[in-house]
Amino acid sequence: SLSLLGDLKSTVDARLDPFSRAIDSYGYHISAGMYLRGMAALGHDFRDFALIAMRKTESRDIAAYQLAPGAIEIGLEEGMRLLALYHECEQTGKWPGLPADVQTIDLPPWRYSALAREDDVPLTIGGVELEV
Repeated sequence: SLSLLGDLKSTVDARLDPFSRAIDSYGYHISAGMYLRGMAALGHDFRDFALIAMRKTESRDIAAYQLAPGAIEIGLEEGMRLLALYHECEQTGKWPGLPADVQTIDLPPWRYSALAREDDVPLTIGGVELEV
């Protein structure tokens, strides 16, 4: 009986905390849940999931992590929700995404306060000072 399924991932930082954030950011927990579900559908009984994190450096340092059961469960739930959304989009022809209408965009609020503090500072763009 098989017990462990794994996936190799390249990463900037393979340490525990940064890689944990990468798992969430890139949806590796979703992939894990869906891989395990797919393997079960094929009759393979994998119980655990490992992520092998390999640094994107010349040294190619690696770290191996067993994904927590709760993370796999959340990943499977998210994966199934996304599959349902995909099915709905296929049926309706309506796909979520960016707004179709033209919207007004502005600088972030902090930029205005920064400009107010820099009245006597020369304005530069790309290192070139502009005459104002």
